[in-house]
Amino acid sequence: MVSANTQTTEHRGFVSVSELTNLYAGASLLLFPSIHEGFGIPLVEAMQLGLPVVASRIPSLVEVGADAVTFVDRPLDPLDWRLRIEEICTDPSHARLLAKRGVERACDFTWDAQIADLVHRLRTISTSK
Repeated sequence: MVSANTQTTEHRGFVSVSELTNLYAGASLLLFPSIHEGFGIPLVEAMQLGLPVVASRIPSLVEVGADAVTFVDRPLDPLDWRLRIEEICTDPSHARLLAKRGVERACDFTWDAQIADLVHRLRTISTSK
């Protein structure tokens, strides 16, 4: 997590839920440099809290983040990361737009939304027979 207030980057191992909540609250954005990811729960967590997200452009993260995440096309290139981070840190209106889109996108991943989607799919299957 990167904080514009302190200009520092923190690397953490395991943290408790309360500590994680505090870390998100103190962050200016979430960097998610994974190049092998099955889903990307941290993206959803950050989006739920209105944090802009910068993530590697890999299929699973693009599916989760959609237009609510700034993607790094070359995730092994530090300059590409720097440029994407600067886009957010130097343009508050862009950061706010990403945060707004993120909150909206995260709603698709709530338990209620997932159950509603499952019920819809099951009904579709049962009526197609």
